[in-house]
Amino acid sequence: MIHRIQIQAGPEGVIILDSLPLEEGETVEIIVITSQRQQPLAEEYPLQGLPVHLDRPFDSVAEAEWGALA
Repeated sequence: MIHRIQIQAGPEGVIILDSLPLEEGETVEIIVITSQRQQPLAEEYPLQGLPVHLDRPFDSVAEAEWGALA
């Protein structure tokens, strides 16, 4: 059975887990995954997740500019 809890660490990184539906003597596995970002990515990358449409994606990018090199 999986129980998910989000909690902030206290002083010196102490985390207290209480009121879990466990039987006395039950063996558990604890995995700690820290959350790296406090702010949502939408503020930093406002276009992330929006659909992208490419017109003629395999055409040359600047075909008309090749004459400028001569």
